Amino acid sequence: MACLPLIERELRVALRKQRPVQGRLKVAGLAVGGSFLFLFLGVPTNSNGLGRSLEQVLWLAGLYSILRVPMLTAGALAEERRNQTLGLLFLSGLGAGEVFASKFLSSALVAFTNLLALFPDAQESDPVKLCKALRRWENRARALAERLCNEDVPEEVREREHERCEEGANELLGTDRVWMNQDPRGYALKVDLKQGEHLHTDWGGYGIIAPEIGKDGE
Repeated sequence: MACLPLIERELRVALRKQRPVQGRLKVAGLAVGGSFLFLFLGVPTNSNGLGRSLEQVLWLAGLYSILRVPMLTAGALAEERRNQTLGLLFLSGLGAGEVFASKFLSSALVAFTNLLALFPDAQESDPVKLCKALRRWENRARALAERLCNEDVPEEVREREHERCEEGANELLGTDRVWMNQDPRGYALKVDLKQGEHLHTDWGGYGIIAPEIGKDGE
């Protein structure tokens, strides 16, 4: 299990550089647009097998996402070599097989996120479970804010926990707009509201993703 930290590192880098939310939206848009075009072109033929054909097309698109894994793995290894950090991974005690497995598994997870756009039923659809999960991240972020106020937290721990809280909430909501406030007097996880969005807000006008309904007059 020594490769787990490397997998986590690769996923964090992919979240920052590849912007998976935008990528997933593009894949979803292509899937929807392609489906409408496919159906429009198939209407004159009155084909009874049109639905099955569309399913096969989407299946092939999903297969393409899976087949990208070797290409992403090779790209990740090439980037490590280009940055001259591949040798550092071996110095950390990881073997060649563990490094390759870490790169392969992280690349597979990144590639499989596109399948969530093609098959949206795989995403969290239960609002109760979603609220509970967001509440857990809010509690974790607030606990970190209180620690930062009351004790000297190592910078490495602070940055790691800070990133985990923001990325965990962003992943649940499929966005990249959630950010963490380190002031323990209010809610820790907030979001900048866009025009037309309606959420619970704090005194500063920022959106709150996990409010305590019925407490403090909210």
